[in-house]
Amino acid sequence: MSRITSVFVAVLVSCLAWFPPVQARTLTMCYDNWKPYAFIDAHDHITGITIEILQTAAKTLGHDLRPVYSSYDACRRLVRSGNVDIKLFSSGDEDQDLPHLARSTEYWLIAAVVPAESPQTSFSDMRMFAGKTAGLVQGYVYPDSMTQFKDWKSIHTSLESETNMNLLQLGRIDVTFDDYYWLKDEISQRKAPLKVLLPIISAIPQYTIFAKKDQALARQFDAEISKLFQSGKVDAIYKHYTGSTLAHYIKPEHP
Repeated sequence: MSRITSVFVAVLVSCLAWFPPVQARTLTMCYDNWKPYAFIDAHDHITGITIEILQTAAKTLGHDLRPVYSSYDACRRLVRSGNVDIKLFSSGDEDQDLPHLARSTEYWLIAAVVPAESPQTSFSDMRMFAGKTAGLVQGYVYPDSMTQFKDWKSIHTSLESETNMNLLQLGRIDVTFDDYYWLKDEISQRKAPLKVLLPIISAIPQYTIFAKKDQALARQFDAEISKLFQSGKVDAIYKHYTGSTLAHYIKPEHP
């Protein structure tokens, strides 16, 4: 072996000592249905923007992802106990003691929805709902502009968004709030005489979190997903599912 070859081998071994190969794992990923980020398609397959982004990163790292469907709160318990490796769609400051991706791959685009006959045609600020009865969802992390507003006539708290949509249709509340695209889809499916007010109230980033034991894994995913943003792959995935880039998707405009 030549001296140059010997030096090259020594350097290579040294590099491998500093950057050990990633050990392939089957990672359990807990999610709640949220179209277009994570949902079951017509062929009964799990798909969506966040699913595809994470699957792409996992494949590059040599891992397999095993999706586990459960409720939002159940997923929180499972990842905190270490019984799953990954949880999607962490809101606000929840679980910030756990490892999480530094960059959000999805946003909760919170918007107001009112009866179609309401004279309100666009959203200005929360004061437009003074004296109104609002429907909120227990456990949702609403933006400060909503939580600090106190001039409601009353607040009805439900366990599910669908309940508030029912109450709105029955005239028992005046307004409720949820994800813009979910609201548009729900109104279309119900053929309900309701309308969503734009602009949206807030675009709230959601985060993917990891079990406490998986700090190194979270950093590996961070690095790979950063590359997906830089290469334009994330925008390509958004376009595939929504027809828009991420930047345009989170700023819906009046049709």
